[in-house]
Amino acid sequence: FHRWDVSGPHDSVVVVVNMTNQNRDGYVIGFPRAGLWKTRFNSDSYNYGPNFYNHPTPDVETHEEGADGLPCSGEIGIGPYTVVIFSQDE
Repeated sequence: FHRWDVSGPHDSVVVVVNMTNQNRDGYVIGFPRAGLWKTRFNSDSYNYGPNFYNHPTPDVETHEEGADGLPCSGEIGIGPYTVVIFSQDE
């Protein structure tokens, strides 16, 4: 889902939740703007404990092809039972 206050690159976040027991790789989701979206939080990271899988969820470069009711899209990977938060710098 997309959350924002007044909307803009420093204001918008995209939150992705995988509530299944399967990795989702090559998963296309909608983003509000094209450009680089940085991974700000990955609940599957080893930083939060040794029992996590540390499934890679790198930054994503989005393009102007809509998905999920948003004007842009990008392809991500997300681990099982994981929350990932993306945002833009500019």
